[in-house]
Amino acid sequence: MTTTDANASASTPAAPRRRAIVWIAAAGVLVGAAAVAWYGFHLQWRFWCHAANKGEYAKKLLEENDPALFPIMEGVMRDADQPDGVRVALAALLLQKSRPGPVEAALKDPRLDVRAVALEALAHTPYFKKQYVQNESYGVRETLRAWLADPNASSREIALSILPGVYEGKAQVPDEVTKLVRGMLALPPKGPSQPLTRAAAAMAVAGWEDCAAAADLLALVRSEPDPFAKMREMQALARLYDLPSGACKSEIAEADLLAVVDAALAHPGDDGVNRAVRMASLQLLEGHPAWAPPRIERIRAILDSNANPVERRIALEALASARDPKTVGELPRWLFDPSSSLRSSAAGSAFPKRSGVTPLAYEALLVGYVSNETAKDVEGMFRIRVAELRQKAGAWVGLPRDLLHKGGSLGEVTEPLNKLYRDGVYEGVTRQAFADDWYRWLLTRAKLTGPDADAAFAAHASFWLKAKSGDVAGAKAIYDAGAATHHDLWEYERGWLLAHS
Repeated sequence: MTTTDANASASTPAAPRRRAIVWIAAAGVLVGAAAVAWYGFHLQWRFWCHAANKGEYAKKLLEENDPALFPIMEGVMRDADQPDGVRVALAALLLQKSRPGPVEAALKDPRLDVRAVALEALAHTPYFKKQYVQNESYGVRETLRAWLADPNASSREIALSILPGVYEGKAQVPDEVTKLVRGMLALPPKGPSQPLTRAAAAMAVAGWEDCAAAADLLALVRSEPDPFAKMREMQALARLYDLPSGACKSEIAEADLLAVVDAALAHPGDDGVNRAVRMASLQLLEGHPAWAPPRIERIRAILDSNANPVERRIALEALASARDPKTVGELPRWLFDPSSSLRSSAAGSAFPKRSGVTPLAYEALLVGYVSNETAKDVEGMFRIRVAELRQKAGAWVGLPRDLLHKGGSLGEVTEPLNKLYRDGVYEGVTRQAFADDWYRWLLTRAKLTGPDADAAFAAHASFWLKAKSGDVAGAKAIYDAGAATHHDLWEYERGWLLAHS
């Protein structure tokens, strides 16, 4: 007789069910984990997209090749709540990843903000005009006009920058677009101010030589509250005034332009933007020496102040351009200014033409500069000045024999000059030996040879021994004796005395 185990028979059907439940549960865990991973990737990608205008995240987006990323990039690109810079960066990244489709579709979108994002990204491609402007189905010109016409549209200055890529020259610009740009030359009666748009519009009408816009531009710059826009508008007004044809001078009175320049010269503030307004006025005075004399004292006050070194440098250049007698007489002094920027400018090649310094005196200033300048931030100017002297000497004076007659290209001697400047020595040639060789060359320019040259060289060395020890009176006595017969040869030393008087 066969017997049956009741417990076994009862459990047998349940075992497969338990195993099935375990498998289902495990599968659920796996599916859940996959979902979490998928969602995690999407969150990470979305974070990258929201920071696409930052190099680190743009690189990550470029390197990621999962096709699931592209819809996320497109969605953020179309999101009006995202900054314009992020949206345009995503459009550009899609183009770089050879996915132009979403960007081209955006260029035909009913929403202007989406079309503007696509237009800005595509405008930077080399095939923009041929592939998109000339293909009327993309409606580039219509989008551009709509963008310019909408006072509430953001970044209209970008739309203005795209104009030259759509229309070649003012003759091709439709009257409707010209009127839209002229209309931007006004402060908005209410609503958000767009100073960058006004500044870009000012530069556009100046580029078009649009004299009809001169009156509006003058009115704008007189009332412009934004310093950056004021600077650009003043520059645009001056550009119209200075047209070689003189076509706009009937629309812009010189007195009106000079009133704008004077207001800019007196502009307050010492941050970069406010300072730039004054510097722009100084540059205009530098370019128009005849305007400078009534303003000499104001310009000199900037030079003699503790203003930013760059502003002081431009003031010096304006004074030299005007051939202000006091500035010309004291020019060597500025090669000993605490500002390396101002020193490099004072040694600049423009000064002989502007200030009337004699060729030998200028060469003396150059030799002094390349002998003594050590500031790290003007190392490039040191090389440029050495190259300028090389053009006069016909050789790389002071460098080792194998480099002496190298070609005139700086590239052939950049490393030796860098070593001399940074380390004070190159292949046994010290900075002092380099300086001495250049001074002996200078003596030949003064036609001094033999014992006369040796005596002048010794006097020069004695001067600097006194100067470096702080003996101003002793240095001056040596200078007086040398300058009595060879004044121009001692121009650099005269600068040291002026700076220490």
